[in-house]
Amino acid sequence: MRYCSLFREDPSAAGKLLTLLHFVAANRIPLIVAVSLSTVCLLVHFLALEHSWLQVARYDLPTIFLYARFSWWIHSFIKSRRHLEHMLKHHGEELKVAVKASTSELFHEIQVKRKRL
Repeated sequence: MRYCSLFREDPSAAGKLLTLLHFVAANRIPLIVAVSLSTVCLLVHFLALEHSWLQVARYDLPTIFLYARFSWWIHSFIKSRRHLEHMLKHHGEELKVAVKASTSELFHEIQVKRKRL
């Protein structure tokens, strides 16, 4: 995440391109595009099919099963990644608050000790 914030501050074209790529990768756009294009390709294949349904069941059904399996696998990976990012962000904020509190407490103790001397 730190690298992405550095690229956002970069006004060059490369920085803007990297910001756009980060936005696209962080959203559901790639998943929607991939599933849509794959579905269109499968539908075109079935519409242009000149073979019997037995051949479809024998040769194309395993391909469709693999397509569905990979789609499910990608979806579950994206879901777990987003959950992990949310948890890291939440715990990172808690850690920042705890560090600030302990730091201010230590500075207060140091000031009290200096006053005693």
